[in-house]
Amino acid sequence: MRTLVIGLVLLTCQVSHALVDVAVTVTVNNPTPAADEPVEFTVALSNSGPDTATAVEALIVLSPGLAIPDGSAAAPSTGNYDPDSGIWSVGDLDTTAEPTLVIPTVVTTSTPPPCLTLEASVNLDDDNETDNDRSVAAVRRDDTGRCVDVGVELWTTATDPLICGSTRRASIVLRIRNIAPDVARNVRIDFDQSPAVAPNLRFASSTLCIDGSTAASCLLAQVGPDPVFLWLTSDLFTNPQSTSFTLSISSTTTDVDFLNDNNEVAQQTGFGAFSDCAGLVPDDVGIPISPSCFIATATYGSPWEPQVVRLREFRDRFLLTNLPGQVLVEVYYSVSPPLARFIADKPALRTLTRVSLTPLVTTITYPVPVLLSLVLLMLLRLRSRQPRELPG
Repeated sequence: MRTLVIGLVLLTCQVSHALVDVAVTVTVNNPTPAADEPVEFTVALSNSGPDTATAVEALIVLSPGLAIPDGSAAAPSTGNYDPDSGIWSVGDLDTTAEPTLVIPTVVTTSTPPPCLTLEASVNLDDDNETDNDRSVAAVRRDDTGRCVDVGVELWTTATDPLICGSTRRASIVLRIRNIAPDVARNVRIDFDQSPAVAPNLRFASSTLCIDGSTAASCLLAQVGPDPVFLWLTSDLFTNPQSTSFTLSISSTTTDVDFLNDNNEVAQQTGFGAFSDCAGLVPDDVGIPISPSCFIATATYGSPWEPQVVRLREFRDRFLLTNLPGQVLVEVYYSVSPPLARFIADKPALRTLTRVSLTPLVTTITYPVPVLLSLVLLMLLRLRSRQPRELPG
């Protein structure tokens, strides 16, 4: 048993995280049906890979006013569809497969709203492109009806400059999306911060905001299928300690928005304490580094060693994008220089530090194999603690 588990641990160290890109597309054959007139929706899935997606499930949601008629059933080309839960269980999906689910429906009301929809979505941990994980098709009351779904979200919170500077400006990005068949017209985006941490927070100068916009309200002529990014900036301010605030964002449109639960969002965000990083020089993304100042650089001898690059990438992707991570980076910058200078000219301490950093670098580089290895080692440990039966 011990040999088998060790073999599995070694095997998992060669496994890399799967990369898949599952896309969902929904189409309809009768966009303006009368009451009780058949309407057929087709949901199609594809995977751009490069790896095979496993345990794929699509969630199908029909608007009230649409229903599968008695005596009819959805027809999946692959897997099974449960009409009660709305889940289409597809299974594994490689890059050559293109499964479909055909759903027959009828309009069940004689006075339907301006639009009725069928929404299909997938949610996979390994999916490296989530913008195509949801699709909507609609039927309209008449040819003049429009169906839109404008959603807002806080995309990033940062400062300008990004790290060094005792006084900085807020640099906040909002993302506006419309996952719907029609282009949304006359879209208005408003925001508010509470408490007011960033002074004079406002929409930055942008050609996207048309006449009639204000500092806290951006008017967009239209929002189509491609996301729109809007930038908020502020006056210069000091921030000697970490602060948080709630940013509320809302959207309205003159068209019929069939899904209202994503029109408003209130999200807590904030900034880490500002410092000027005196005596440091910027790296390739504007973050201060010095071969004699930071522990990782001093340990490996160069800021361009692969291990240091991986640690910097982890910082940029997972720490600088959120308030707790920014605080951790600021603390590291404050305590690292004296420690780095102490070990820089001591080969034995550099080697010891390199050994200490190896588990962290390995976990960042190969998160899934490391996790699997830990689970298997725990199982081995538990098995070794089980009492052995005495021979009879």
